[in-house]
Amino acid sequence: MTTEAPSVRTLADRPGASDTRSYPAGPALGCAVPRNAGSESNRLIQALPERERAQIEERLSPAFLKARTVLFEPRQPVGAVHFPVDGVVSLVTPFDGGAVVEVATVGNEGLVGVPAVPGGRLAVRAVCPVAGRALTMEAGAFVESLRQLPALATMVERYVQALFGQIAQAVACNRLHSNEERLGRWLLMGHDRVGRDSIHISEQSLAQLLGSRRATVTRTMEIFRAAGLVRYRGGCVTVLDRAGLEAIACECYREVRMAFDALDGWTATASRPGSRHHMPPTRARLGTPPPAPAPLTPSSGGPARINVSGPPGQSARRPNVGMGAVPDRSGLRSRQATPAD
Repeated sequence: MTTEAPSVRTLADRPGASDTRSYPAGPALGCAVPRNAGSESNRLIQALPERERAQIEERLSPAFLKARTVLFEPRQPVGAVHFPVDGVVSLVTPFDGGAVVEVATVGNEGLVGVPAVPGGRLAVRAVCPVAGRALTMEAGAFVESLRQLPALATMVERYVQALFGQIAQAVACNRLHSNEERLGRWLLMGHDRVGRDSIHISEQSLAQLLGSRRATVTRTMEIFRAAGLVRYRGGCVTVLDRAGLEAIACECYREVRMAFDALDGWTATASRPGSRHHMPPTRARLGTPPPAPAPLTPSSGGPARINVSGPPGQSARRPNVGMGAVPDRSGLRSRQATPAD
């Protein structure tokens, strides 16, 4: 579950910070994180009326969730709920052979462990691919809080509806969209949740979550790097060109984000012009083609199109859960492609 450490990090010494809780210190993440970077609390909790927010905060305990921490397993009792602050929790479906495929991600917009009922069990595994802080509460106390705090109950009910929408969107996304579209979507969602440009996650973890081979993720990450979209070093992905990633990512990112932003009008903070998360109306063009074997090949009359099918004459394989369309960057149209990794 959560992990303790001898020393603590406190948010109180941060300029302008209003959150005075102390969080167990986490390990060095290998990414350069500015002192004032990241979220200071969970957005769902902050959206509650002041009276209910004060009551729920009294019942929460701070924790630091290390990378690869498993919060609960499928069909096992959920002992606690977690409100992420600046990390990422993935809900994954595990298979007998050891493979997993992600069906949803949770960050500071929500909570992990719902729908919550006494002694409840869920059909997914909750694991942390990106370490970060969280606020946690014993499951029984959370169920009791839902009975006592009507605004919390309403907010959680609306969040669960949005979460189910994300799961349904992931089913279609995993089947229809290309690897670069899905990786772009994941990086954007991670970027939103950690509140900084650097995301500490390995290519192996990304491959497991996306249901792809590591070689496929490595090749796609190199394409992104050569196009100036990201920098990848030592298990740390740094987003350099968010607009470029938005041009590549499938529409699932936009649909999922709008569903969560609509919970209480969060869109105003996320898409305000000048904000780091502002989504411009125009689509960015990719840069010059990188070297083979995974070139960016320009399409006629439009921006460059990513080709992840490998060197000429080499066939590519993909897992059962994969991609089926490569976007035409000159618009929102898509063409059917030969299945790739």
